[in-house]
Amino acid sequence: TTIPPVGQWPYAPMDPDAIGASAWAPPGCGGCGGKSAGALIYGLRAALPGGPWDKLPVNIGAFANGGGPYGTSCGGVAGPFFIMQLIGKNVSLDPTTPKWASAASDLGAAFHKWYCDFPFPSTDWDDLTSFKGTVTSVSGSPLCHESRSQWENVYLRQWDPTTPYDGTRCTKLPCDTVKQAVQMLNDWWASPAAVAWAPDEDFATCYGCHTQLNSEHKVGAIHPTERENCTNCHTVPAKHPAPAKKPSRKKKTVI
Repeated sequence: TTIPPVGQWPYAPMDPDAIGASAWAPPGCGGCGGKSAGALIYGLRAALPGGPWDKLPVNIGAFANGGGPYGTSCGGVAGPFFIMQLIGKNVSLDPTTPKWASAASDLGAAFHKWYCDFPFPSTDWDDLTSFKGTVTSVSGSPLCHESRSQWENVYLRQWDPTTPYDGTRCTKLPCDTVKQAVQMLNDWWASPAAVAWAPDEDFATCYGCHTQLNSEHKVGAIHPTERENCTNCHTVPAKHPAPAKKPSRKKKTVI
């Protein structure tokens, strides 16, 4: 099998619930990154037998387990995003001049934003564990450090130390992210188009102003790719300048 270039690997629609459930314990895979990427690889091997997915190590997403050595991108989002990087579709009507649409380019930002806004973990996988209806939290961030720490603190505030500790949150989470990734990929495969991204209301003003400072090469700039919720770590200082206003233009009186 010829290995396609990055952004040109084949895809076939899959069952989001079934592939999501398979992320609980895909054979030979471990950790949030390994399980989330591995479930997708196994699913694509079954959907496209004999294709390039057979050549990809199933546990390749393990590089992102626990956000890596510094707790950066959660493996549950990094694993599916890695698979998205490979997938592409020829959207040209002329087969002699292919034009490739990239799943990562079209879906990546929206997939990360969904992760930031989703209350993990869902109850969809409660039948796989004795821990039912556990607490949820919205991280506002794709970072493992923030995502896990915020959930941990929500859970510990109501946990009774005499009862067993629920350690299943980060086993359920990859099932949630894989299910969402498959849903998004299925929709995109049916009609490739970039999914719109916009900052949430609570940091839209921050994002708009500070990315504008970037375009003007001024202090306080953030690059437009820095899309994490500003309010997770920053508060507006008392002496923060108000957004600049355009000078009013007074009409001249003609005598």
